[in-house]
Amino acid sequence: MLAGKANKPNRFPNFFIVGAPKCGTSSLFRYLSDHPEIFVPDRKELNYFCTDLTFRHYKNAHRDSSLDSYLALFSGWTSELRAGEASPMYLYSRVAAKKIHAISPDASIIIMVRNPVDLVYSLYYQLLETGDEDIDNFEDALNAEEDRRKGLRIPRTDAASGPVEALRYTAIASFSGQIQRYVDIFGRDNVMVLVYDDFAAATRSEYENVLRFLGVAVDHAPELVTYNPNRVIANKLLWRIRSFGPPAMRAAWRKALPPGIRRAVLRGLGNLSLRESPRPPMRPETREALQSLFEPEVEWLIGCDGLDHVDRAGRVSDQKIHRFSGRIHSLRHLGATRICIVENVSRLPGSEPLRKVGVSVGSPFTSLLGEWSLSLSWVGMYWILAPARVG
Repeated sequence: MLAGKANKPNRFPNFFIVGAPKCGTSSLFRYLSDHPEIFVPDRKELNYFCTDLTFRHYKNAHRDSSLDSYLALFSGWTSELRAGEASPMYLYSRVAAKKIHAISPDASIIIMVRNPVDLVYSLYYQLLETGDEDIDNFEDALNAEEDRRKGLRIPRTDAASGPVEALRYTAIASFSGQIQRYVDIFGRDNVMVLVYDDFAAATRSEYENVLRFLGVAVDHAPELVTYNPNRVIANKLLWRIRSFGPPAMRAAWRKALPPGIRRAVLRGLGNLSLRESPRPPMRPETREALQSLFEPEVEWLIGCDGLDHVDRAGRVSDQKIHRFSGRIHSLRHLGATRICIVENVSRLPGSEPLRKVGVSVGSPFTSLLGEWSLSLSWVGMYWILAPARVG
């Protein structure tokens, strides 16, 4: 884990949850909002710094406002050690990192990731739910991505709340360059990367790790409720009327109803047309194709220092077993399905036997887990995880 430093209160926010979408940012934001040493604005997704992204049909009041207007959202910040916000599209934005650094160069950055294949599928259904997406077949939506990069086949809707760029599903889930951009700008020690599946499976301990990173009290225990549950279309006709009604009807709505009332009506229609339910499984052939597409991304994430479950300050030495198992689970969650866990380490002194067995792709990395080390090497068709005592 990468350690962060708590700043004294000033007029600039000093931590940012920058993404990625559908990776648990809403839940983390809500948990942090209840912490007595942390201040956050009333709403998430201010989107002030992602000025290169295109939001449809209505202006994002904070993104298009002045810096003073943006900072006014933090006017309630008094004695709290930390103040921050969460806008998941900051990670994809090419300009947000530099703009954040310009006003808060010592800010702590929190990035949440997950298996790119799962993120793409979850994001598609989220945009379908919100009315940002009008193609009701996942594979067809993926095939439309290239056209949408060119500005074609963009849904015409009054319900859309996110940027057009969110429709670039595979680009959103290509984390390597996005994470590296923040590491290059803010430095490795100011960037923390969390794995969504670890956060969901061990929410309390992962949340405490975030608090350590931010340098605030760890004994805070919020109600661990899941926010933004999965929803699917229950009434397709009502969903289409709500999101993609005839142009004449949409124009009449815009003239007759103020923006706030119109959005409330759209939310009400959305609640009637959708229901909470597990999403249907992805087609096996689609999953296989996406796993192949994202394999380089997964390999990069596996070697990313931000995924290290070790606290370099040694403040969680009582969690060795959790960190070791967390590393293995993180690899699987990120899509590294070809894993061989070596149990009998006495037969593998060091990494020499691994080099004799097969050709290593890239450099094996080692994470120190107290008195244990975890070596990862690519051998033949498998990731080899070899635990061994240090010294």
